Amino acid sequence: MTISNRDAHRNKHLSENVITRMQSESAALLDSFKSLPFFGALTNGTLPLPSYINQLRAFAAIFNTLERLVAYLSSVQSRDNSTQKLRLDTLDILQSVIRTDLEADKSHFMRIVDDLTYFNSSLLQEIIDVRHSVDALIARMRFLASEEPVCLIGYLFTLHHVLQITHAYRDEVQNSFQADEENGATFSGVYGEKSREYQATYEHLINGSCFDEQAFVQIQRAVNESFSFMEKIHRGLYPLPSVDGMRFSAASINPEVSNHAVPTDEREVAAATSAGRLCFEEFSYFEARYGERGRRFASGDSAWLVTLAQLDHQTLIRKVLWFANYLAVQGLPRITLERQLYYLHQELSTSFPDKPTQYAMLLEGAELLKKERCKHISVKDFDSLSRAFAAMTDNELDGKMKGTGALIVSAVCDEKAAVKVETSRSIETWLTNTDSFSADWVSAVEEIFTQTRSIAVF
Repeated sequence: MTISNRDAHRNKHLSENVITRMQSESAALLDSFKSLPFFGALTNGTLPLPSYINQLRAFAAIFNTLERLVAYLSSVQSRDNSTQKLRLDTLDILQSVIRTDLEADKSHFMRIVDDLTYFNSSLLQEIIDVRHSVDALIARMRFLASEEPVCLIGYLFTLHHVLQITHAYRDEVQNSFQADEENGATFSGVYGEKSREYQATYEHLINGSCFDEQAFVQIQRAVNESFSFMEKIHRGLYPLPSVDGMRFSAASINPEVSNHAVPTDEREVAAATSAGRLCFEEFSYFEARYGERGRRFASGDSAWLVTLAQLDHQTLIRKVLWFANYLAVQGLPRITLERQLYYLHQELSTSFPDKPTQYAMLLEGAELLKKERCKHISVKDFDSLSRAFAAMTDNELDGKMKGTGALIVSAVCDEKAAVKVETSRSIETWLTNTDSFSADWVSAVEEIFTQTRSIAVF
């Protein structure tokens, strides 16, 4: 949006009054939104937990997208100076909306993830229509970020006011779901004591933005559009749909991922979550390097792996090898998938004792990965090197980094298998970071890598 010199005074006047004008023109939309049955049920204590969980999931998807748009808008350069100024103004407002408060680094998205984790929400199904509405809203925001970034200000205005409404119901959320601002209701209490300071900063950024009457019309149109999305989402949340209107999804297990195949049976989802947890706990490296995010991805990956049991043998093996190599390049040696498949087969066999062969191919996948590993180093040498590392590091820091020896040896096996040299380099670099580990630990890591490379064969 270009701004001419003759419009400069008019633009300044417009900017000074823009918040008041936007609020005035959106008042009816706000009133309509606050009158939705969702908030009525929340007020009288009858809102079902799945409705609240699906609201959190909707916000998680939206704010996760907004965080990614920050990186995008930061990287884009416009040839026209005034267009670039509008883009930067939009970026400033976006950053103010997605962060939690003026001092903390924790974003809205991470607060929502904390709440979902508290409620163990992976076993609560997703409302299909709500997800479709959220996906449509996200697609629209991505388009606007690319083609009409100034219109994002309208979406951010709507989200800001929806957050204010959510904050206003924090007591109802806590009372309805036995939650508090530390457990399960961190997102609804998002503003805390800094509400006025946050509001003042937000209004200052809006009023300081440089746009003319034409841009304002675009922004207000985006406000109307985004409120329509938000209303459709919240109408879908309550009352809950029939059983056919709900399903398990990848996003219901891990809010950070887009949709991929997951089981439809609750028992399979529970088994997958349990298998992911067991694998996560076997290797302390997971938590040390990836934290709770690693735990969520472990559960989501397990859920996808369950669906492979429906494939023919050849396709399953091909996908297992592809995924093992993908993980290895990300810094997760292939033994982690090997162990995850073992745990998954174990948990599914326990949950479905009447179907002993249904998940047998998952075990075959694990055995294949083990066989591939043993091509490069014998079981005897693998175990010997792992024990040597434990002895050199006080039993892997008294268990705080358990399983690390096995990961080191496995990483070298992956390297010898020509997965990619980055496989071992990623974990080796992380494990030898002197800012995180002692000199004795780093020396032990380097020694075991050297010994393994001298023994392992191509």
